[in-house]
Amino acid sequence: MALKALEKSIEKSIAHEPDADTSRIVSERINISKVMTANLYAMDSTKFQIRRISEKEQYVHLAETDTTQTKWEWSVKPLAAGDHEIIIKVSALIKDGQKERPIEFEVYNGVVPVMAVPPTPGEKVSNVLSVTFNFVKENWEWIAGFVTALAGLVGWLKSRFGKQQPKQDQDKEQPKVIS
Repeated sequence: MALKALEKSIEKSIAHEPDADTSRIVSERINISKVMTANLYAMDSTKFQIRRISEKEQYVHLAETDTTQTKWEWSVKPLAAGDHEIIIKVSALIKDGQKERPIEFEVYNGVVPVMAVPPTPGEKVSNVLSVTFNFVKENWEWIAGFVTALAGLVGWLKSRFGKQQPKQDQDKEQPKVIS
Protein backbone atom coordinates (compact mmCIF):
# COMPACT_ATOMS: atom_id res chain seq x y z
CA MET A 1 0.00 0.00 0.00
CA ALA A 2 1.31 3.46 -0.79
CA LEU A 3 2.70 5.24 2.26
CA LYS A 4 0.27 8.21 2.16
CA ALA A 5 -2.74 5.90 1.71
CA LEU A 6 -1.52 3.74 4.60
CA GLU A 7 -1.11 6.80 6.88
CA LYS A 8 -4.64 7.99 6.04
CA SER A 9 -5.99 4.49 6.72
CA ILE A 10 -4.24 4.41 10.10
CA GLU A 11 -5.55 7.87 11.00
CA LYS A 12 -9.12 6.78 10.19
CA SER A 13 -8.81 3.57 12.22
CA ILE A 14 -7.62 5.27 15.43
CA ALA A 15 -10.47 5.08 17.94
CA HIS A 16 -9.80 8.50 19.45
CA GLU A 17 -9.43 11.80 17.68
CA PRO A 18 -5.72 12.28 16.98
CA ASP A 19 -4.36 15.51 18.45
CA ALA A 20 -1.96 17.28 16.13
CA ASP A 21 0.31 18.13 19.08
CA THR A 22 0.58 14.63 20.54
CA SER A 23 -0.34 12.14 17.79
CA ARG A 24 2.02 11.16 15.05
CA ILE A 25 2.41 8.34 12.59
CA VAL A 26 5.86 6.88 12.14
CA SER A 27 6.58 4.77 9.10
CA GLU A 28 9.47 2.37 8.64
CA ARG A 29 10.34 -0.22 6.06
CA ILE A 30 10.33 -3.79 7.35
CA ASN A 31 10.75 -7.21 5.82
CA ILE A 32 7.50 -9.09 5.36
CA SER A 33 6.41 -12.64 4.75
CA LYS A 34 3.13 -14.32 3.89
CA VAL A 35 2.32 -14.78 7.59
CA MET A 36 3.21 -12.16 10.20
CA THR A 37 2.63 -11.57 13.91
CA ALA A 38 2.36 -8.29 15.77
CA ASN A 39 2.47 -7.80 19.54
CA LEU A 40 1.95 -4.77 21.75
CA TYR A 41 3.41 -4.69 25.28
CA ALA A 42 3.47 -2.12 28.03
CA MET A 43 6.98 -1.30 29.21
CA ASP A 44 5.45 -1.29 32.71
CA SER A 45 2.36 -3.51 33.02
CA THR A 46 0.93 -1.29 35.78
CA LYS A 47 0.63 1.62 33.34
CA PHE A 48 -1.59 0.10 30.62
CA GLN A 49 -4.24 -2.55 30.14
CA ILE A 50 -3.69 -3.93 26.64
CA ARG A 51 -6.21 -6.32 25.11
CA ARG A 52 -5.76 -7.89 21.69
CA ILE A 53 -8.80 -7.49 19.43
CA SER A 54 -7.52 -9.09 16.23
CA GLU A 55 -5.66 -12.34 15.64
CA LYS A 56 -1.95 -12.42 16.51
CA GLU A 57 -0.95 -14.31 13.35
CA GLN A 58 -2.26 -12.92 10.09
CA TYR A 59 -1.86 -13.63 6.42
CA VAL A 60 -0.30 -10.75 4.49
CA HIS A 61 -1.40 -10.25 0.91
CA LEU A 62 1.80 -9.80 -1.10
CA ALA A 63 0.35 -9.26 -4.59
CA GLU A 64 0.55 -5.64 -5.72
CA THR A 65 -2.92 -5.88 -7.23
CA ASP A 66 -4.44 -7.12 -3.95
CA THR A 67 -5.84 -4.18 -1.98
CA THR A 68 -6.78 -6.28 1.07
CA GLN A 69 -5.31 -4.80 4.24
CA THR A 70 -3.75 -6.75 7.04
CA LYS A 71 -4.68 -5.10 10.32
CA TRP A 72 -3.78 -5.80 13.94
CA GLU A 73 -5.98 -4.17 16.55
CA TRP A 74 -5.69 -3.69 20.30
CA SER A 75 -7.64 -1.90 22.97
CA VAL A 76 -5.18 0.16 25.03
CA LYS A 77 -6.39 1.65 28.29
CA PRO A 78 -4.01 3.82 30.33
CA LEU A 79 -4.01 2.92 34.03
CA ALA A 80 -1.85 5.84 35.16
CA ALA A 81 -1.36 9.37 33.91
CA GLY A 82 2.05 10.49 32.68
CA ASP A 83 4.67 9.70 30.07
CA HIS A 84 4.97 5.97 29.40
CA GLU A 85 6.17 3.60 26.69
CA ILE A 86 4.59 0.79 24.74
CA ILE A 87 6.65 -1.76 22.81
CA ILE A 88 5.56 -3.04 19.42
CA LYS A 89 7.13 -6.17 17.99
CA VAL A 90 6.48 -7.45 14.50
CA SER A 91 7.72 -10.84 13.31
CA ALA A 92 7.69 -12.73 10.05
CA LEU A 93 6.81 -16.41 10.27
CA ILE A 94 9.19 -18.31 8.01
CA LYS A 95 8.81 -22.01 7.23
CA ASP A 96 11.90 -24.09 7.69
CA GLY A 97 11.80 -27.42 5.87
CA GLN A 98 13.30 -29.07 8.98
CA LYS A 99 10.62 -27.98 11.46
CA GLU A 100 6.87 -28.40 11.53
CA ARG A 101 6.14 -24.94 12.99
CA PRO A 102 7.36 -21.79 11.27
CA ILE A 103 10.24 -19.86 12.80
CA GLU A 104 9.37 -16.44 14.23
CA PHE A 105 11.86 -13.94 12.78
CA GLU A 106 11.63 -10.50 14.40
CA VAL A 107 11.56 -7.76 11.75
CA TYR A 108 10.65 -4.78 13.93
CA ASN A 109 10.98 -3.91 17.60
CA GLY A 110 10.12 -0.35 18.51
CA VAL A 111 9.20 1.76 21.49
CA VAL A 112 6.21 4.09 21.22
CA PRO A 113 6.11 6.99 23.68
CA VAL A 114 2.62 7.58 25.08
CA MET A 115 1.41 10.51 27.14
CA ALA A 116 -1.62 9.44 29.17
CA VAL A 117 -3.73 12.23 30.63
CA PRO A 118 -5.77 11.70 33.81
CA PRO A 119 -9.51 11.26 33.24
CA THR A 120 -11.86 14.09 34.16
CA PRO A 121 -14.29 13.46 37.06
CA GLY A 122 -17.11 12.95 34.54
CA GLU A 123 -15.06 10.33 32.68
CA LYS A 124 -14.31 8.55 35.97
CA VAL A 125 -18.03 8.25 36.77
CA SER A 126 -18.74 7.19 33.21
CA ASN A 127 -15.98 4.55 33.41
CA VAL A 128 -17.33 3.14 36.70
CA LEU A 129 -20.86 2.97 35.28
CA SER A 130 -19.58 1.40 32.07
CA VAL A 131 -17.55 -1.24 33.92
CA THR A 132 -20.50 -2.00 36.22
CA PHE A 133 -22.93 -2.26 33.30
CA ASN A 134 -20.57 -4.54 31.36
CA PHE A 135 -20.05 -6.76 34.41
CA VAL A 136 -23.82 -7.13 34.93
CA LYS A 137 -24.37 -7.70 31.20
CA GLU A 138 -21.71 -10.42 31.02
CA ASN A 139 -22.66 -12.14 34.32
CA TRP A 140 -26.42 -11.66 34.63
CA GLU A 141 -27.11 -15.41 34.87
CA TRP A 142 -24.78 -15.78 37.86
CA ILE A 143 -26.16 -12.66 39.49
CA ALA A 144 -29.78 -13.80 39.02
CA GLY A 145 -28.95 -17.26 40.41
CA PHE A 146 -27.17 -15.74 43.41
CA VAL A 147 -30.06 -13.35 44.18
CA THR A 148 -32.58 -16.19 43.87
CA ALA A 149 -30.55 -18.46 46.16
CA LEU A 150 -30.07 -15.63 48.66
CA ALA A 151 -33.81 -14.86 48.67
CA GLY A 152 -34.59 -18.55 49.25
CA LEU A 153 -32.08 -18.72 52.12
CA VAL A 154 -33.48 -15.60 53.77
CA GLY A 155 -37.03 -16.97 53.43
CA TRP A 156 -36.02 -20.32 54.95
CA LEU A 157 -34.14 -18.67 57.83
CA LYS A 158 -37.09 -16.37 58.53
CA SER A 159 -39.54 -19.28 58.60
CA ARG A 160 -37.21 -21.41 60.72
CA PHE A 161 -35.94 -18.90 63.25
CA GLY A 162 -38.23 -15.92 62.83
CA LYS A 163 -40.36 -14.65 65.72
CA GLN A 164 -43.41 -16.87 65.92
CA GLN A 165 -46.72 -15.52 67.14
CA PRO A 166 -48.18 -17.55 70.02
CA LYS A 167 -51.27 -19.36 68.79
CA GLN A 168 -54.48 -18.96 70.74
CA ASP A 169 -55.76 -22.16 72.22
CA GLN A 170 -59.00 -22.70 70.46
CA ASP A 171 -59.63 -25.85 72.50
CA LYS A 172 -60.19 -23.88 75.69
CA GLU A 173 -63.73 -22.92 76.38
CA GLN A 174 -64.48 -19.31 75.93
CA PRO A 175 -66.27 -17.67 78.86
CA LYS A 176 -69.99 -17.24 78.20
CA VAL A 177 -71.53 -13.90 78.55
CA ILE A 178 -74.93 -13.96 80.32
CA SER A 179 -77.28 -11.25 79.47
